[in-house]
Amino acid sequence: MAKKMKSDEEELMSVRKELAFQKEEKDKLAAELIIARKELIFQKEEKGKRAAELGIANKELVFQDEEKGKRAAELGIANIELAFQDGEKEKRAAELGIANKELAFQDGEKEKRAAELSIANIELVFQNEEKDKRAAELIIANKELVFQNDEKEKRAAELIIANKELIFQNDEKEKRAAELSIANKELAFQNDEKEKRAAELFIANKELVFQTGEKEKRAAELVIADIELDFQNKEKEKREIANKELEAFSYSVKLASQYSLSLIEASRDPLVTINAEGKITDMNEATVNITGVPREILTGTDFFVYFTEPQKAREVYQEVFAKGSVTDSPLTLRHKNGKLTDVLFNGSVYKDDKGNVVGVVIVARDVTAQKLLSKYSLSLIEASLDPLVTISIEGKITDMNEATVNITGIEREKLIGSDFLDYFTEPQKAREVYQEVFAKGSVADSPLTLRHKGGKLTDVLFNGSVYKDDRGNVLGVVIVARDVTAQKQLAEREIAGREKELMRIEELERFRKLTVGRELKMIELKKEIEELKNKM
Repeated sequence: MAKKMKSDEEELMSVRKELAFQKEEKDKLAAELIIARKELIFQKEEKGKRAAELGIANKELVFQDEEKGKRAAELGIANIELAFQDGEKEKRAAELGIANKELAFQDGEKEKRAAELSIANIELVFQNEEKDKRAAELIIANKELVFQNDEKEKRAAELIIANKELIFQNDEKEKRAAELSIANKELAFQNDEKEKRAAELFIANKELVFQTGEKEKRAAELVIADIELDFQNKEKEKREIANKELEAFSYSVKLASQYSLSLIEASRDPLVTINAEGKITDMNEATVNITGVPREILTGTDFFVYFTEPQKAREVYQEVFAKGSVTDSPLTLRHKNGKLTDVLFNGSVYKDDKGNVVGVVIVARDVTAQKLLSKYSLSLIEASLDPLVTISIEGKITDMNEATVNITGIEREKLIGSDFLDYFTEPQKAREVYQEVFAKGSVADSPLTLRHKGGKLTDVLFNGSVYKDDRGNVLGVVIVARDVTAQKQLAEREIAGREKELMRIEELERFRKLTVGRELKMIELKKEIEELKNKM
């Protein structure tokens, strides 16, 4: 009995030892489970951090559509992994229940868990590599953002330069307008002087006609006196009377000659009388000054030798005899020291009391100042960087600058006399603007498009104003076409940039909604995990 009790006690001791051993194994398994849970929590935290990093990377790399798809796929994988881990957690919980019931068979389970830990380590290494990839992607995105900021600053600098150029062009336009105003005033002054001289010449012609009539009357009286002298040979008194009348007539003729000479000298322009043979019979002091030849030498010399083109002067002189007069024929007088003077040749025949042509009276109007003014006006036109055109009332081009030739690709000779409207893409619209200039006197900044003969189109702003003669009659239109192609392209680039910014804002908004939804789902998952922990 004692032996049995002893053996029972030994069996009990062995059972207790075995229970103690199983308890120690259970404690070890519990410790390993706690470690596995901590590792699971750590992995979840790492996943949460990586999800946050992924959210930041997605915000910064919103413009990379391909990367966005990859990240979306990565998020899907992360969600699958999370679901997988939750399933693993449930399996482990089930395994823990089995371990509590069957501690004897958990050695094999321990090896399985060691294998699972190895897999978890491999997953952690994989996740670290993904994190490095995302960090590299973030660096690339930062570089792209710096590049975009640099491009934006360059565009801002280009806009500033364009604004400065526009201010400079406006200043140049104001200067040209002031110069044109001065030129118009000078032209009006010269026209006034021309009218004054024309009035003086008209008065002189009237006085010359009057004197010619008086001369014809006196000549008639002289004829009568001659007839009377034939019958008064025997009557001395009658002869004395006739002699007195003759003396009075001679005196009046002398006075008329002196008056005509004073009229010739009063002319500020060179004035010459020439006989039928082309020889100079009389001249004024202005002729002496413009040729540099004394009056004594000029008298009796050939009229044509004092011009740079004697043959042309001869033809004009012959035209006076053929037609009775000639006006504004351009010639050039030569001074004896070589100085040249541009003149307008005006001539008219004069006759004796019988109507026979005796010679020609010529006035040579000095137009040097007018030609200088014309050259000055032409230089103003050519100085314009923008196309500048003058157009007649009929809509035909009368003059243009080199910029017009360049923008149309058509030679100056072909442009002159052609229809102004043919060089626009919308001729009818150009016609309406052109008519508006005549109706209102001017027009500003009307948008049109010029067509080059090669097909190139240029956007311009049409600015026009009428120009008038000294009497206020409209002669035509002056038009400046400002090239605004660069400004239009800049505006289009700005609009495109704004549209891109709006698209980026919309993408960011969609991304914000997406990330917020994902964060809410992550919070819900964390709550479920906490609830499972509390239950366990």
